[in-house]
Amino acid sequence: MNKILIVTGPVKSFKTTKLAEWASGKNDVLGILQPVINNKRYIKNLSDNKIKMLEMDSGVTEENIIEVGNYRFDAQVLKWAQNELTKAAKLNPAWLIIDEYGKLELDGRGLEPAISGIIGRSGKMNSTQLIIVVRDYLLQKFLNKFKLTKDDYAFLDL
Repeated sequence: MNKILIVTGPVKSFKTTKLAEWASGKNDVLGILQPVINNKRYIKNLSDNKIKMLEMDSGVTEENIIEVGNYRFDAQVLKWAQNELTKAAKLNPAWLIIDEYGKLELDGRGLEPAISGIIGRSGKMNSTQLIIVVRDYLLQKFLNKFKLTKDDYAFLDL
């Protein structure tokens, strides 16, 4: 099994931007990024570069909204991202990026259960290098949840 590569840092420390720049020069990179465009969070599918708005305006009242703190996310876009991640993992790319593991995922929402499924199968994905973005203040909880030891992961310094 390849070590899981973790990109971590504080909020708004350009983790996604740096990872997007790093990935742009590589072949066979699949997964998702969550860039902020015009102060709104989006999800970008790296397989086809399709971008969907994730963060909804505060005035929008819809049934398919997931709230965390002051943020309102489109549940349908998260479901789409889960499906795209799962499909990408099955293609055994050289690199698979998951941006990001946050509060929602810790609570079993957001990009879950796709992330848990991919990490659970990562031992069988020998040709794929898994890269996961994890907020710094959630890093220990992430490591504990997946029972990752120092032999299981390394930090990717961008």
